[in-house]
Amino acid sequence: MRSEPDDLINELLNDYISEAAEHILSIQNGLIQLEQCSENALRTQLTESIFRETHSLKGASRVLNQLETEKICMCLESHFSLLKKKPLVLSTDYFNAYNQAAAMLDTLLKGLVQKELKPNNSKIQQIVQTLEFSLTSLQKMIKDAPEESIIVPKLEPESEEKSTFNTQFNKELVANSPAIENETIRIDVSKLNGLLLQAEEFVSSKNTMDHLRIGMQKMQAQLSGFRKIAQKYELQSDEKDKVKKIEDDFRSISNQFQIYQHSFVRNVDDLQIDIKKLLFLPIRTLFVSAPILLRDISTASAKNVKFSMSGDTIEMDRRIIEDLKDPILHLLRNCVDHGIETPEVRKLKNKPTIGTINVAIKLLENKKIQIDISDDGAGINTQKIIQKALKNQIIRPDQVDQNDLSKLNYLIFKSGISTSDLITDISGRGLGMSIVEEKVIKNNGTIELFSTPDIGTTFRFTFPQSLTVYKGILTKIATNYFSIPVINVLKVMRINKQDIRTVEGKSCIFINEKAISIVELSAVLGAEKGNQTVLASKIEHVIILESNGQQAAVIVDKIIGQYEGVLKDMGSQLKHVENITGLTMLGNGKLVPVINVAELLKNASGKTSSIIVQQSESNSEDVKHRILVAEDSITIRTMLRSYLESAGYIVKTAVDGYQAYQFLQQSEYDLVVSDVEMPRMNGFELTAKIRETTAYAQLPVILVTALETPDDKQRGLEAGANAYIVKRNFEQSNLVDTIQRLL
Repeated sequence: MRSEPDDLINELLNDYISEAAEHILSIQNGLIQLEQCSENALRTQLTESIFRETHSLKGASRVLNQLETEKICMCLESHFSLLKKKPLVLSTDYFNAYNQAAAMLDTLLKGLVQKELKPNNSKIQQIVQTLEFSLTSLQKMIKDAPEESIIVPKLEPESEEKSTFNTQFNKELVANSPAIENETIRIDVSKLNGLLLQAEEFVSSKNTMDHLRIGMQKMQAQLSGFRKIAQKYELQSDEKDKVKKIEDDFRSISNQFQIYQHSFVRNVDDLQIDIKKLLFLPIRTLFVSAPILLRDISTASAKNVKFSMSGDTIEMDRRIIEDLKDPILHLLRNCVDHGIETPEVRKLKNKPTIGTINVAIKLLENKKIQIDISDDGAGINTQKIIQKALKNQIIRPDQVDQNDLSKLNYLIFKSGISTSDLITDISGRGLGMSIVEEKVIKNNGTIELFSTPDIGTTFRFTFPQSLTVYKGILTKIATNYFSIPVINVLKVMRINKQDIRTVEGKSCIFINEKAISIVELSAVLGAEKGNQTVLASKIEHVIILESNGQQAAVIVDKIIGQYEGVLKDMGSQLKHVENITGLTMLGNGKLVPVINVAELLKNASGKTSSIIVQQSESNSEDVKHRILVAEDSITIRTMLRSYLESAGYIVKTAVDGYQAYQFLQQSEYDLVVSDVEMPRMNGFELTAKIRETTAYAQLPVILVTALETPDDKQRGLEAGANAYIVKRNFEQSNLVDTIQRLL
């Protein structure tokens, strides 16, 4: 059992680690800004900020007996105490010494956290000696210099070709510097994460309540039908009253439940928004180390680099930010190492000797974040990538399409692919970019790649702003449900099997004259196939998927619609299950696997659909189209059924739009014929409801009605009807011809 003093020391040590990390980061960023600053007022502000951070870190280190950190801070404090007294323009060598000292402070802190790391005493001594020597020189120069601003001479000769690093900072970056105190409170991130997880569970509660609401509406409709049936029989008046009272009581409870549900949903949404704000950070925190990193790499590789960033005040879920820090820094290293050329090469290309790396961040629709990381370097060497991929047997020679080489650039995300001829501590191992892709996929992101020789390269990342709520398309194969992330869905559609072609031995469909491979989702997942009714249908439900530049179409038995829930991982025991990234829960408590689209597309490559080939080659005409007719008049309903069955269609009838929509949810139909004026749900409302539902959005709808004014026709068009037939001009052939055109 720990003693009370031990608990106190551990608590103080944890506080020190957190505080020291903030101080060191502020010192590093302050040094980068100060080196490029040309305004006296801002230089004075930055100098004061660095001095305060160093002074505070020195004091905290002394209390916790961190002697090496205290010693370095004391040297830095002495320097910036002098610089406060007179505005100076320092040479690069001074900043090299300061940055080395700041890097050692960071190393010492990491050693304290990891415990097993021991400080490099000789390196620390060297840094201290350099700072002490330069301090003596600085004191002499300040003493002998005039009152006006002075330029401190270099500590050693510097070649004109020596690399430089420039950084363009937003003014907000300085204004929001950690050196400026705000009213804050320290809370352990794990506690906030726990609070968020509890709030996320309310999303499942929202879905459950919606499921219950739909169930209550169905029961209410059944009670209403039961009351109408009871009225036809000779029941005692008090028995009739009892039936009516049960219906009225249930309707009252149902209405109260809906009011409560509305309030509950609003409160849950507000709670989630407020908690998400606690876990949101400006995206600039993803790039706080970028200027320091790029300065070191550009100096080591003798390249001139300018770094700029825009949109960095946009906020994103800190869980995504934490997961992306290392991959993003690796990508920035590659921009310098692989992209930006040396000054000599850039001169030969008539390009500015200073290369540019730019980060542009945008908040898109649907709460998505787009991050573009661009350089104006040499671009991706596609031929070298092809050579490496062929050598490592990642692709075959017949897979190299010289007419569309841009797709092959995505091979850089394969493990073992690197355009570097030399393996160094920076690059060449061919692992970094595959890790980048892995982290992007893990956070429900996508990657696009644009590269032009001698113009530059852009990596475009798209992420959800928050991981709190998962949105997916709920699908069904036989008796199994699967969810596909909305962020990977390009299009949801229905196609005729006769539209499926065979191209180079693979099943494809053509969208905008572009061939897209198509497979059955069940074939890739190894899941049970659909029932015979679905298999016999000539209509396929298709979802067009995209991930990291790769597209494919998958066939499912049924598309239920868009669904919002919470994405949960499957635990360590199931983490290696292919094509599945996690689970989400429906309102009825059913757990549904969530598809890992990137992995699915990779595994779908080369697969084909036996059902597709069989149906497209046989071109069987035995399967009849299924048509749903909604009409409240029994006479017209019977007439329409007779017409359509004689034309060879399978017909199902409904007494109004409400019942028709229920039938749509229970079975598959190829077309809907509907009257307009009907009880409970009229034809306009039914059409609009069909168009709002993802699963039926492409389902053809024909309105057959007595309403014939231009306004009525316009209303039908706005609702989404494909055809509008007036009963006064109705003919059997007219209806059948219209159906044939739509099917």
